[in-house]
Amino acid sequence: MGIISRLFGAKAAVPRQVPPSSDVPPRIHEWTPPPDETIRPGEVMTRVASESDLTPGSAIRIWHEQFRQWIPGWWMEVVRIADGRVHLKDLKSGEEKNRHPGDTIGCVWKHPAPDRLKPVGEKAKADRNAALSELRARYEKLDFGKASEEDMIGTLRKELAWKDANMSRFYDMEEEFEIHDLAVIRVGEELDRRGGMALMSNVCTFLGSPRGLDMSWNGIGDWRG
Repeated sequence: MGIISRLFGAKAAVPRQVPPSSDVPPRIHEWTPPPDETIRPGEVMTRVASESDLTPGSAIRIWHEQFRQWIPGWWMEVVRIADGRVHLKDLKSGEEKNRHPGDTIGCVWKHPAPDRLKPVGEKAKADRNAALSELRARYEKLDFGKASEEDMIGTLRKELAWKDANMSRFYDMEEEFEIHDLAVIRVGEELDRRGGMALMSNVCTFLGSPRGLDMSWNGIGDWRG
């Protein structure tokens, strides 16, 4: 008999509870962004203070002063300014986007050596793609058919802790989140096979009814997250 069956009984399902949110945004501060890995000793980033600073070929990055971190994405090349929009290209992902100049001035910083960024971004993209392929291959091999409840709960704890630790970078790591979710889904499928909704609900309650688990299990058996 597994740990959940010993605690809750073989059939009884404990109602799930979703903890209330108490997120309170921090106060906004003036904050100079820390230099990233592309800034060499002695080099200084400069704040974009006016539209004239947004020259084609320059590289900019957007700093979120409220949360004191770079917004999702990487250094972006200013491709052109037309039709009242600043047209940008992410030098790592290649994604193109545009912003209104008024939303850009003051929260954007210019790189001191934009010509150096493109090869750095291309290498970073290639390295990330290789790492993602290796991670996906490893997770797709996961099989919990012979795992104990204790082992599956341990896996869920590890994956939920990983999500919590990286949630602030979700939009930069969406593919990693998708891959890590494979383990959570596989565990949910095995719990459903062994004990259906009752066992899944008891495991969820045992772990504190985390919202991330509830959402990942949506559609497994009778589970509706």
